[in-house]
Amino acid sequence: MHKSMKVTLAGAALLLAVACAASDLPTTSGQPPQATAVVLDQAGPTAAPQQLRSVTVVPDRDEPTVAPQQSVGPRVLPDSEHDSESDTQPGVSVFLRGVGREYPGLITLPECSASTQLTMAPLDDDTYEGIIPLGLLTTPQHVLPTSHVYYQLVRESTPSSNYGPPAVAEVRAPGNIRILGVNSSESIGGPQGAYIDYDITFAPCRGRMYQFLHVSTLIPELEKLFEAGLTGRCDEYGDAQSQYRLCQSAVQLDVPVGTVLGTTGGKVSAALDLEAYDLDGPSLGYANPARFGSEFDLRLKVTCPFDGFTAEVRDRQLARMGDYGQQSRTAEPRCGEVMQDIPGTSQGNWYTGETGAHANWSQELALVHDNVDPDLAAISIGGTVTGAGVWLFRPESSGLINRDFPDVSADGRTYCYQGAMTDQGGQIPTPFPGRLLISLTSDTEMLVEQQDGACADGAAFVDPVTYRR
Repeated sequence: MHKSMKVTLAGAALLLAVACAASDLPTTSGQPPQATAVVLDQAGPTAAPQQLRSVTVVPDRDEPTVAPQQSVGPRVLPDSEHDSESDTQPGVSVFLRGVGREYPGLITLPECSASTQLTMAPLDDDTYEGIIPLGLLTTPQHVLPTSHVYYQLVRESTPSSNYGPPAVAEVRAPGNIRILGVNSSESIGGPQGAYIDYDITFAPCRGRMYQFLHVSTLIPELEKLFEAGLTGRCDEYGDAQSQYRLCQSAVQLDVPVGTVLGTTGGKVSAALDLEAYDLDGPSLGYANPARFGSEFDLRLKVTCPFDGFTAEVRDRQLARMGDYGQQSRTAEPRCGEVMQDIPGTSQGNWYTGETGAHANWSQELALVHDNVDPDLAAISIGGTVTGAGVWLFRPESSGLINRDFPDVSADGRTYCYQGAMTDQGGQIPTPFPGRLLISLTSDTEMLVEQQDGACADGAAFVDPVTYRR
């Protein structure tokens, strides 16, 4: 097996349970042993835009940012640890073989076809207010465009505010699926008290895999399988105030469409997240895929979850795409976009530090477009050059001020940005502090600096930070 494929699943759990948790989004309204396979019911998988819009950015639940942010991908076990059909199975790609060594149950599923499509939404229509598209920006956890959609749960009304705790909703199997793994994130203490949060990995066919994030409770059958597979697969971290325990468990559980898997909401999470991977499809065209640690990183295979649903169910969910119930996404693709890199331009994801090195949130920068109204450009900063935040503005098609990111290349010029607006935590929208200067020195390096003053005052670098692809 390729050495580069040995990415720990613990890294996946850390990223999914900490970095990819939009756990309390507000609304405007207010794998060493495997667990024994269990089959429920003997039914398994069958063979004119506004000129300026502020973005509401509310931090995820208060988890320590010292937890390492690692690559998402399969932990490839040595041949001696278990046998896998993936090495001899005809028609199985190299990428799929890598994933199959972590999730053997994936390889024995049928090929994806019309008969393996998902046929129902995972939540009842009246339990969520809308679905937030791919590409959401929320700092500090999601400086870069988010790789999952969010079913924003209905909030319980309270006398003193326009929204209260998220209501409890049942999470159902959206098709005839095989559950391949369950991870948990447990908080012990901390400002939000004790809680446990699960994510569930499943697949209806071997070329397409999904994850539910922020499941609050599991059905007894699934909880027993999760506990049986926990040996040696937990990680603890934290500080004097808070401790967190992250666990992974590989399971095999076939369930028919409509089976209740557990519940979401009612605790910390205000959204059920759904992430999807097209394992048979091409990898996303990031400017520097090496940033993901391995060519087998699952994040290179992210796709719109609804592409795997039947047309009627897909269209019904796409129709509810929007931003906290305020504004619908009408632009195509309706599902949003996670990969926005345009090589040779400033558009996309950037990082401080050396090329290929691990970057934490504070080292990230995204110059992209909004996930609801892509006519708006977004500056998303994790730190380093200024405090974390997301700012939106209407880009210009000419000149050096507020120029649209795809137009900015290594042309020797300095571009200036000012007046972009943010709305952090429901506060009054405020503009970007001063001005932001950027200049590409090559296709893969860019100087960035935040300064006081306006762009018209004469912009020149004083102490810029170098960002790289």
